Amino acid sequence: MTEQEVTFLNAKPVWLSGKQQEINCTAIFKAVVDYHGGEALLRVTGYTNYKIFVNGKFVAFGPARAGHGFYRVDELQLSPYVKQGENVLAIEVCGYNVNSYAYPNQPSFLQAEVIFNGAVVAYTDIENSAFSAQRSPYKYIKTQRYSFQRPFLEAYHLDPTYNTYFTDTVTTDSQPLELCEDKYTIARNIPYYDFPISIPEKIKSGRFSVLPLDTPYQHDMWGVLPDAKMFDGFYEEELEVHPYKLAEFTKTTHLEEATDTAVLSENNFSIYRFVCEQTGFVGWKLTAHTDAVINITFDEILLDGDVSHKRMNCCNVLYFELKKGTYAFESAEVYSMKFCKVSVYSGEVTVNELFLRQHLNTSIDRASFVSSNEKLNRIYKAAEQTFKQNAVDIYMDCPCRERAGWLCDSFFTARVERDLTGNSIIERNFIQNFLFPESFRYIPEGMIPCCYPSDHGDGTNIPNWAFWFVLQLKEYLARTRDESTIAIAKERVYDLFRYVSKFENDDGLMEDMPGWIFIEWSRANDFVDGVSYPSNMLYSAALRTAGELYNDPQLICKADSIKQAILEQSYNGTFFEDNRIRKDGKLIATGNMSECCQYYAFFLKIATPETHAELFRKLVEEFGPNRDDSATYPTVFKANAFIGNFLRLEMLSMYRYSAKILDEIVEFFDYMALSTGTLWEFVDTTASCNHGFSSHVIHSLLRDVLGIKSVDDVEKTVTCQATGIDIGHVECTVPLGKGQLKVLVEGDKYQYSLPEGYTLISVV
Repeated sequence: MTEQEVTFLNAKPVWLSGKQQEINCTAIFKAVVDYHGGEALLRVTGYTNYKIFVNGKFVAFGPARAGHGFYRVDELQLSPYVKQGENVLAIEVCGYNVNSYAYPNQPSFLQAEVIFNGAVVAYTDIENSAFSAQRSPYKYIKTQRYSFQRPFLEAYHLDPTYNTYFTDTVTTDSQPLELCEDKYTIARNIPYYDFPISIPEKIKSGRFSVLPLDTPYQHDMWGVLPDAKMFDGFYEEELEVHPYKLAEFTKTTHLEEATDTAVLSENNFSIYRFVCEQTGFVGWKLTAHTDAVINITFDEILLDGDVSHKRMNCCNVLYFELKKGTYAFESAEVYSMKFCKVSVYSGEVTVNELFLRQHLNTSIDRASFVSSNEKLNRIYKAAEQTFKQNAVDIYMDCPCRERAGWLCDSFFTARVERDLTGNSIIERNFIQNFLFPESFRYIPEGMIPCCYPSDHGDGTNIPNWAFWFVLQLKEYLARTRDESTIAIAKERVYDLFRYVSKFENDDGLMEDMPGWIFIEWSRANDFVDGVSYPSNMLYSAALRTAGELYNDPQLICKADSIKQAILEQSYNGTFFEDNRIRKDGKLIATGNMSECCQYYAFFLKIATPETHAELFRKLVEEFGPNRDDSATYPTVFKANAFIGNFLRLEMLSMYRYSAKILDEIVEFFDYMALSTGTLWEFVDTTASCNHGFSSHVIHSLLRDVLGIKSVDDVEKTVTCQATGIDIGHVECTVPLGKGQLKVLVEGDKYQYSLPEGYTLISVV
């Protein structure tokens, strides 16, 4: 699949000579340009990512991610940043060249041109180019991975020349460039966002001691390379610095309320807190009164009153060796935190300012929610923060450990984009990324990757997650009427079904499907051997969906056949069982039962309240957030947030249990909102406390609690359903096509103020 290409007038893709495939190579490109008024445009793309500065001022971070072999182009207006006369444009490019969940593994390059009043005044090339380049002289190269899913920890050795590095008009030590192969460059599509600055408050101070660095310790899989075949990076003996080891051997000896002084001496630290968990570039202004070494560690929560550097198997550390001087710094990569800790290992420093340049979606002004119920307000605000931080260029699972584009997560987050922005621009990019490449590395031909754009060098893939892609296509079409994308997706969808059919047994069910069969983060994941019934429920739903999308009755017939086999084998008369395994040629019931499996059955319409009335009653009345699973149905293992609890809310929504949804939203999510101001992956803090799919609470509040449904843009009509739930006074602005519907709710008395061109067709 291709899209209209964005062409450059003069620029060619280039990189430091001989280093296109070098691991963790950061290059800084600079051009000095004269500006005398009029239009000023920068057209740029590159890999892996870059930050752009004009006269030392931050402008943008990019590019928006795309699938293998495709690169999205930024076209940035520079007029707000340039001044009359001489200007310095600097582009800091991180080239990783490693497998990760966040980025595909592709060679490094930059392609950029500056256009003033229609004329190219600077461009990248190896001849007649105004751009000079050199490897960053301040950044360590051989560092450990930040996490298994993301590239490298940032570690720096700074001297006072760093302060003018992005503003100097003369570049020393410029290094030769080489041409890269031509790139397929495509449109960014998504809007540009603001990057607001957030300042934390200092809440604690203390002292620490450090164990000898030769102390034996158990390093984690993401710390250094235990197996070069699993992911790319450096072995421990290759590392130039050991920030993780330094943090691991740091032991707090004294902790107290924050002191007023900004001066930190050796073996002292300060802990800071943001108003809620936030995501962005870590920045600081700092004076090193002597040469100094500092670590900045950060996390979403506090553990025993302190900041952990390794929760969630991340190395949440930024490392600095400083020569005496004054500095202003920002990280090259994006991190998430509510708490951060500045620790001084040698020397003395004054922390003049600590901040986060937030990287989030600021184009969400199409909906708002204000209620006299503070719990609902808190949950809505937390869901909004969660969406903003996880929906910038693609839909991400979390903005910290992975920054990865997972299917299934995207099914839920896509609904929220439509609610909050009135469009599906990110969703279109997200789906295109799965359609553009001819094939995918590391997974079988025909299979769709569970997480993309990325490269999983160990071959990890969740085959049943591909069915969520098909389900999302149907909702995407309903949201956008983008029939061309659906038509292009047809070949990929049918290839998927051809591949899966290889693993069908005599009953038409998938059996012993290779790969990581994933149901949810609960005991349900232990019940996937042999025939996984939740997976086959997804398979049946995907076949039916594709049959409807492409007018293919054979697919619908096959979906019905699989559904019938599931009903005959999985349902034991009381609950749906999760799996059967084959012994002596026969499928044998295991008796394994999960709460999540029941929700799969109802969400995917394998079961209904009419066909399974008693089971439905039990689920509604006896299951949910307050079930004591040690006493109530202990053999039906409890669901987790992802995705069982969300499927439960969807089941309740399908059958209009609005009052119960309201109660359970508060039970499921208010404690999360109180803790981090974001919503989590698990019901506890053992995983990400900021997970994109959980912003779906917004969709539930608008759809199920307020009972508001947006309809087609062309018809310009509004259907409103009063739920009769007394939730106090609510003022809500909901996007509907090109206009907005304002709803004022006082108990069960609804007032409607319709925008021009809209008509109210019913109040139920």
